Amino acid sequence: FNNVPRYDLAAYELQKLFLDPAEYVVPPTALRFVPLAEFRKYSPDVDQTFPGAEQVLAVLQYWLQDIKVVADVYDPATFETDAVYARHIGQLNILTYLIEHKDSNLGNFLISRAEKGPRVFSIDHGVAFASTDSDRGEAWKDLRVDRLPADTVARLRQVTQPALQQRLGVLAQ
Repeated sequence: FNNVPRYDLAAYELQKLFLDPAEYVVPPTALRFVPLAEFRKYSPDVDQTFPGAEQVLAVLQYWLQDIKVVADVYDPATFETDAVYARHIGQLNILTYLIEHKDSNLGNFLISRAEKGPRVFSIDHGVAFASTDSDRGEAWKDLRVDRLPADTVARLRQVTQPALQQRLGVLAQ
């Protein structure tokens, strides 16, 4: 149910179409094959990802530092008073809306420890896109905020079907 590695990579790649690297909400993400015997040292019950391949397809994601896990990274009061934080929340919400994020568990949304203008991040996108409905929380599946960064929305409006196909086409297959 929660093991669609290509969704993690797709979320990372999708943000590149409308965010600059300094404002990415999904940390750098890559897919790698790990030999099954090696993976079983850490997860004994894991099965090979593809028949005939003695490997497991794993998601690797950059480890974030100076962050904290909170019940909800969205704080309406801070959103109203801190324009930089509001920008980051808006960008996060655009991405989660586009991917139909369906896993709002504690720990999947992180916030930096900065007192002013904290960055927000989203990890674990295995339950998104075409996933079945989830009991893991869908707080970020819809638009939660009443305003979004105008420049981010303008960039998103410039995304064409060919650009989307070029960046995500292989993952969709």
